[in-house]
Amino acid sequence: MGDNTIQILAVIEDVKREIWEGDLIILRNKKGIAFRALKVCRWDDAVFGVDVLKYRGVTAVSLEQLICRHPGNIDVYEVNPQDRWPNYDRQRATRFLKSIVFSEEDCRVMFLKMLRNLFLKLFYPAIAKHDSVPCGAEAIRLADRHGGVEPVPDRANERISVSDLERSPFYRYRFTLK
Repeated sequence: MGDNTIQILAVIEDVKREIWEGDLIILRNKKGIAFRALKVCRWDDAVFGVDVLKYRGVTAVSLEQLICRHPGNIDVYEVNPQDRWPNYDRQRATRFLKSIVFSEEDCRVMFLKMLRNLFLKLFYPAIAKHDSVPCGAEAIRLADRHGGVEPVPDRANERISVSDLERSPFYRYRFTLK
């Protein structure tokens, strides 16, 4: 949420139908600093936040669980406000993340990456610093690229952080869940 944005507090029961698949969830710490980005995915009537965590792989956490852990610190952002990017395919972006969640190969691949990273950290610490596994904000950006849009075009060839996603015009603040 930008510095000049007015915070809108909402209860999940009132806004659950306004949270669409593909929207962005940003978690903040107690000081208000954004530290984690998740993509909204729906399974039946349940709403989940999906992301990729380093050394843990893909996680899918229900929105209700997130609210219990971080009440008042969950910002929901609309993806592609007012359809400014007509080529963006919201379904394709979320299908990409869902396919990772349900991929049996994902567990094996993440385990092998974890072993590789452990090996690099132990024996080649300089190489381990430049690991290219997309996690966090990078994974969200990769999903939106699969949907057809580069969400942070001014940093297309650089690593990005959660705050870069937050400032992108591709996402618009909607409300904070309490």
